[in-house]
Amino acid sequence: DMLLAELKNARPYPIVNTALNLVDGEELAWQTRRTASFAFTPRWCGYEQAGPGGGGCYRPTAAYAAQAGVGLDDDTGVRLGMAVALSGAAASPHMGTHWSAPLNFLMTMFNVRLGRWCPNPARPTWTSSSPPIGLFSLLAELFGQLDADAGYVHLSDGGHFDNLGIYELVRRRCRLVIAVDVGSDREHAFEDLGNAIRRCATDLHVRIDLDVARLAVAPETGMCRASCAAGSIRYSQADRAAGDGVILYLKPAIVGTENADLLNYRKQHPDYPHESLADGWFDEARFESYRALGEHVLAGALAEAARAAAQADGGCDLDTLCAQLLRQHGPAR
Repeated sequence: DMLLAELKNARPYPIVNTALNLVDGEELAWQTRRTASFAFTPRWCGYEQAGPGGGGCYRPTAAYAAQAGVGLDDDTGVRLGMAVALSGAAASPHMGTHWSAPLNFLMTMFNVRLGRWCPNPARPTWTSSSPPIGLFSLLAELFGQLDADAGYVHLSDGGHFDNLGIYELVRRRCRLVIAVDVGSDREHAFEDLGNAIRRCATDLHVRIDLDVARLAVAPETGMCRASCAAGSIRYSQADRAAGDGVILYLKPAIVGTENADLLNYRKQHPDYPHESLADGWFDEARFESYRALGEHVLAGALAEAARAAAQADGGCDLDTLCAQLLRQHGPAR
């Protein structure tokens, strides 16, 4: 379980998204969302406050939470395993817009909770790995007294803020963003996508133009017409000197071109590929059906564009790749 800071020159460069839980506070946007984006990277850890007040802070990862707390504390530093586990801490009393005061109280009382208390990068305690007296943090969690002014903040699943991981990539002006939406979405409501697009527009002033009409289920066939869509990320709205980017959005779907085994599995399991995430037991048929569908979706989305953008030295021309993706999967003209 290596220290995250050891990966500062690694490729691909990891950005681990978590949610900073906020119930109290003066910022109205935070009172509605009850979360903010808190990112762990090999170089920096921290968050930025949305809204007119600004705020937030980033600290060097190598020094963040690097000093031992009170007693026998051998959990110093930000480790890759800890950050990844924290990014998936879904069962938390504080779950963004899904927060409920009675549920929060019961989950905390019965210790049905994941997440972690970490030092607030904006406070002098940012180098200490844990609170000196944990009881105060537990009481704050129990009664929903979480804000960005405390010395320690409560972090949980990044999906409580942005379940697709788009937000932090748009903040960094990534030229090509590939978003894989594997949330259970039987009604094809695109909740996670809509949430990410709204927050990018509100906080980062970057509009994302993405037409997903073809990804909806056609009533006459019960299948989707496509499993991916490409659109534009309008960075130029926030920064005139910046060029626009491209987003490729992938969503598991049955379109009718799949192999016989996948169509057979769909016949036996009508909710596939949007079966409930509450059932974590995967037998061989189920595991292989999801794996094979992912391979099929990815090949259909990228294979043709990748061939067109391939270079003689084995590299890839990004401009050509983006143009091909928009041409192949973008809105119909």
